[in-house]
Amino acid sequence: MGEVGMDAFPPKKLDSRQDSKLDRPVIETRLDSRMDYYGSKLALRASLRYTGEDDQWQTSRSSLRERNKYMFNRELFSDVRFLVGRTEKTSIPAHRYVLAISSPVFSSLFYAFGALQAEVTSREQVEISECEPESFLEMLRYMYYDEVQLTTDNAPEVLFLARKYLIPSLAEICTEFIASNLTVANTLPVLDHCCLLGVSNGLEKQCWTIIDQHASEVAQDHQFVEIDHRTLTAFLKRDSLVAKETVLFQAAVRWAGRECQRLSLPLTAENRREVLGDAFYSIRFPLMSMKEFTENVAQSSYLSHEEVANMYIGFNSNFQSCNVKFPTEPRAGLLQEAVFRCTRFESTALRPKWTTVAPQQFTVKFKVSQPISIMGIALFTAVTQSASSSVRVELRDDRDSVLTSHQANLDNRDDDSDTQDVIFSKGIKLQNDVIYSITVTSEETLQRFGQGPMSEINCEGVQFEFFEESGDELETGYIPELLFQPLKEAPSSMAFVEDC
Repeated sequence: MGEVGMDAFPPKKLDSRQDSKLDRPVIETRLDSRMDYYGSKLALRASLRYTGEDDQWQTSRSSLRERNKYMFNRELFSDVRFLVGRTEKTSIPAHRYVLAISSPVFSSLFYAFGALQAEVTSREQVEISECEPESFLEMLRYMYYDEVQLTTDNAPEVLFLARKYLIPSLAEICTEFIASNLTVANTLPVLDHCCLLGVSNGLEKQCWTIIDQHASEVAQDHQFVEIDHRTLTAFLKRDSLVAKETVLFQAAVRWAGRECQRLSLPLTAENRREVLGDAFYSIRFPLMSMKEFTENVAQSSYLSHEEVANMYIGFNSNFQSCNVKFPTEPRAGLLQEAVFRCTRFESTALRPKWTTVAPQQFTVKFKVSQPISIMGIALFTAVTQSASSSVRVELRDDRDSVLTSHQANLDNRDDDSDTQDVIFSKGIKLQNDVIYSITVTSEETLQRFGQGPMSEINCEGVQFEFFEESGDELETGYIPELLFQPLKEAPSSMAFVEDC
């Protein structure tokens, strides 16, 4: 057989209709794929440019931690949004996968099977009303790249979130931070979280130790009205509180008023006692003097006529023999070495309205006849529309050296008390025959001032000598009391007694 040339098999010409049926779908599919690819890439770059992102940000971050840190609190690739805040809401973007691998709660929320998953996955926004945005962001920060920026303000709330969303390593970090930064000012919110979460690792005990020793200051703190009812009851039941019963009663009344507001109830004595519940029966009215009871309780309508009558029978005979439902046992804290009040003025008066200027600064100079430990001072309440006003107290010696500088808040209280105590973080030892000065700087105008200043006062065997300052009495009469312990031995816990 001869060799067959290529010309023997000329290429078969396809029908144009057949060509359209065979080749065009393949070509169109490839073109569509390429268009989708380039379209997606262009869309991504446009999105990155719109959000200010670098489209090659991954290349400069060599570790997974660095890349996760870059993604924290960014819109890029986010697939869920949290609306966080108790009142005003802040929108926070996040990534479900990161949250799910850090918390079994989020894992169940986003990826569990069943109706709950269908409900959550269909929503792009999740509302969180139990915390503030700053605390929620700190929890997310830890979930993204194992860092958290704690402060004394946000740590209790971050601890609450860590325990709620089952992140034990974060909870441990928060607990250690709080324990090492406990102060009188932040103990109440920490204790409230401990009681709410059932924390029993020693942190609650540490809180109670501070509260026992500074019960008077804690009870007058503006945060007291925000504690849980269970915490309030535990506080009032404690035998070891170092505070006058009138102070504890007034604190309970303020808490009840705030609770009535939360429940939209009229601010009546009956409603306040109702919201206090069993906590009211932890107030030890029999520990008050008859004068304190008459001035603070008897005419307040918080007790029934029968209860008031039984109290007076107890004052005039024996509380064991009358029908009084309130505890009569002294608080153990009051049996410890007392803190005495050296009162400087014979009387007080309201400040004239035309003199209301702020900020104010006023000073008192004095010396003592024997060593004492000064624990704090009492100040007149402030004229302010806000919940509280800030004061700074400085104690200096005769060489102008600062012995202590203490920042405190004076509450705008609804009770009849003219003064509030400012307790130093620790007692300061003062030597005899050394002239000391106490300077107070107040943001607001104090509404009362002292009249009839006494230059020499003997209080519990300690002779106080006060020195006049330049200026009129309106400018020098705002520190009515010095709180002190005679120094026979090391200062102990504080228990306030009647004025000298």
